[in-house]
Amino acid sequence: MTPQTAQRFLVILAAVLCLGGEYLCLGAAQAYAEGERILFAGHNGASWDIWSVRPDGKALRRLTTWPGDERRPALRQGRLLYINGERRLELMDLTSGQRRSLLATEPGYHDQPVWLADGSFLYVQYLVLPQDKSSIHLCRVTADGKNWEPPRLLHAPEHNRLFPAPAPAGQRFAFTEAIRSSAGLYEEIGIARLENEEAELLTDFKADSLRPAWSPDGRRLLFCSNRDGNYDIWLLDLASRAYRRLTDHPAYDCDPTWSPDGGRFAFISSRQGGRRLWIKPIDGGPARLVADMPAMDPVWTTEPEQEARRP
Repeated sequence: MTPQTAQRFLVILAAVLCLGGEYLCLGAAQAYAEGERILFAGHNGASWDIWSVRPDGKALRRLTTWPGDERRPALRQGRLLYINGERRLELMDLTSGQRRSLLATEPGYHDQPVWLADGSFLYVQYLVLPQDKSSIHLCRVTADGKNWEPPRLLHAPEHNRLFPAPAPAGQRFAFTEAIRSSAGLYEEIGIARLENEEAELLTDFKADSLRPAWSPDGRRLLFCSNRDGNYDIWLLDLASRAYRRLTDHPAYDCDPTWSPDGGRFAFISSRQGGRRLWIKPIDGGPARLVADMPAMDPVWTTEPEQEARRP
């Protein structure tokens, strides 16, 4: 057998072994563009930190090493927004390692920060008293690009909204609406415009539907829902309003994030025990384990790789 024949045989054998089961093995991972990686909150046994990993499962790297927890990463041009262990918003410069608190005088807890293309950001504010309340706020970047204007509420105060997801064009965002009714407490997916309170709900599942993620072309949304009794990933076409389930597994599947080319998505699944980071093709195919550690809050990015440094 020639070396070329032997190599071809091994490639075919690997494909058969990987595709024969439910999961796609790392050795047959699809090629990815230069610079692609997934940020996520991972637990190393001591605390939650922000980690980075390539979509092929290589180059796993811990980006934050501060005491306490860091979760909900959002990265733009080397600046990392995240939520600390006190559930407050912080900003870190990954080049210098310098970090600072944001919105220090704002009441309640902070959560789910996301950048807009112009350097503004959205975040969720939670208030416990006089009753549980969640609301989405916009912080517009100042003209010099160094600070932000005071936060502005993006909807009427009677609404409970969370998990903002900006559209690629930047004029709209998707969200989760928490609804209390005679049917109980449930969550639906909606979209709204940034500059007014015009909004509409896209689902009517009477179930927990949450964590929307906008496709790179702006035409579709991923989200997770337990409408059939178990949390799975769903795809919604915004033009036709047709939706279909992308995962159908008895385990927990949630927290979807799109690949930059729109062909795959990363998500959190408990299909091999604890909740881990997985990848799956949009158009079908087996899921693949990417990071074998407790994980949450994945964000697929093409930001240049940088390692956070202590000042």
